[in-house]
Parts: sequence; structure tokens; C-alpha cells
Amino acid sequence: MKLLHRTMLLPLLLVTAVVACVELKSRREVVSPDGSYVATWSTADGGAMTSTQTFVNIRTVGSLHSRYLGRVFAVHRGCEIGLQWRGTTLQIVCEYCGPDEASVRETRWRDVEIVYPRYGARYEPVVYSRVP
Repeated sequence: MKLLHRTMLLPLLLVTAVVACVELKSRREVVSPDGSYVATWSTADGGAMTSTQTFVNIRTVGSLHSRYLGRVFAVHRGCEIGLQWRGTTLQIVCEYCGPDEASVRETRWRDVEIVYPRYGARYEPVVYSRVP
């Protein structure tokens, strides 16, 4: 029985080491005008093990539990993302993302409509609000 535990320990340690190497950075958080939702642009950098991923999540304000979180956009590379709320509509701009490059591209999350301007559209910066 001890041999079985030793043979299983090495793969478990390797998986733990790979997962621990991923650096998650929250780049920007933007609160909806009514204060109900937060859109977060984040990147995950796996270093030499995996490529950088860029994604946008929406969650209810005051909730950090994954049950209240929705991944609405994801690209398997690092890129700049623009976020802008207009009422309950979230606009996500990825200026240099190709039209079929996103692995996740939702158009609705709960009562939030999500829009993406045409490919190659430039993002015009707006004043961002931070989560209190």
C-alpha cells in the first residue's frame, strides 16, 4: 500500500506545481451605472507552461462566489480590453482580436446584454469607476 501512495504522490505534486505557476491579474473593474454588476478584465499568465489568456467576467456587486460569476469573453492570448457600460448593456472591445478568435463570446448574462463592435473598431477610453 505504501508503494501505491508513493507512485501517486509525484503526479500530484507535478499538477500542483503547474497550477501554482499561473499568475492571475485583475486588470480593470467597471461597475454598471445602476451599481448592480461589476465587469472585470483579467489575464492569466501560465509562464512557460501555458499561453496567456485574457477574459472578462461579470458578477453581482458584493459577491465573490463563483455561483454569481459569469465568464462572458475569453481569448487565448494577452490583449488590451476596453469595457464600457451603457445602462444594462456592456460593450467589450478587443481592438486586435479577430472575429473568430474568442473561445468565449456571450451576448447575454442574466439581464445584461453584451455587445461587441465590429472587428478592428478602436476603443475610446472612458472614465472608469472602481469597485468600492
